[in-house]
Amino acid sequence: MLLVAAQAAAQPEPKIHHEPPKSCALGEPVAIRARITSPGGLQIFEPAAYVRTTGASRFARFALVARPGYRDTFMVEIGPCASPLEYYLEAFDVEGHGPARAGSPEAPFRVQVTGAPKEPLSLEPPPTHPPLPPTATVETPSAVAEPAPELSAPAGQRRPVGGYLALGGAGLLLGGGVWMGVRALSAHGREKVASEQGDLAGYQRARAEAKTSALIADLLYAGAAASGAVGLYLVLAGGKPEGLAFSVSTEGVGLRVSGGF
Repeated sequence: MLLVAAQAAAQPEPKIHHEPPKSCALGEPVAIRARITSPGGLQIFEPAAYVRTTGASRFARFALVARPGYRDTFMVEIGPCASPLEYYLEAFDVEGHGPARAGSPEAPFRVQVTGAPKEPLSLEPPPTHPPLPPTATVETPSAVAEPAPELSAPAGQRRPVGGYLALGGAGLLLGGGVWMGVRALSAHGREKVASEQGDLAGYQRARAEAKTSALIADLLYAGAAASGAVGLYLVLAGGKPEGLAFSVSTEGVGLRVSGGF
């Protein structure tokens, strides 16, 4: 009995021959393979891979399955890979010798995740479109150039323009014309006082100011009257003005409107 116990204790544990995979493609499983043998020729018992994601605290146990047609070879597929993995392998023989290990909980193998998930290979031929009948023809109608329509503002939009001219003429009449008229009357009054007092310089200044104010007032009156007249005509007749020119000189005021009326 003592001899049998001594022989069992002297039996070496199984040997694990393993080459770790270098990487795992994202979204794909990774295959872990190992060749596990017993120096005493005993059967391997419950080989396993203990796997965790990098940073996790515990390992999960995955049984290694014998590969048909490969002697002493075991494997397991883990995945699909989504993050880096850590693992180690462990095995006994049927008499309980072991555990034999490749890697360890303190120094596990590491598998990095690289690339993108592989697209499945499509064996379907590309779609084809049915051919057109031999006599089928496609006719494209010839484009006929049409004259561009004449662009003109509708009467509803032209009437506000006439209203603006009429209001502008009234503004010139009430604002500028009246103001310059008042200045002209004031200058005539100062001219009369300077004449009565014998102030030649004051008389000349007042006279010149009166003439200038009267001239400007006349010009503003004329411009206001012309602007108001054109504005009223556009409002009432719905004309179509195309150009407007306004000129002022010492001889009077000129207002020229071109277009269809």
